[in-house]
Amino acid sequence: MEYLYAILLLHSTKTELTEDNVLKVMKAADIEPDTERVKKLVASAKDIDIADAIQNPVIGQAPAPVAEVVPTPEPEIEEKDEKTDEEQAFTGLDVLFGNED
Repeated sequence: MEYLYAILLLHSTKTELTEDNVLKVMKAADIEPDTERVKKLVASAKDIDIADAIQNPVIGQAPAPVAEVVPTPEPEIEEKDEKTDEEQAFTGLDVLFGNED
């Protein structure tokens, strides 16, 4: 963020956007800047109309991604070979009387 603040400060004071000026602003703020990062930032910022970006901050931003709706699979219902309560009751009685079929 400090790098962007330095660029905005230079813009507001109508000072030319150069690597040296960004470095001076950051050093004055007691920030040790990464010179490679400053080079990349200044190179990319030269193509941007800063005044327009301030007035219309949405310009140049990619649209927010739309969440993909993925249907959740329905759980499979296992068909069990279950005996009904009545059949289970008769099976219990068969065991009691010695009739196991």
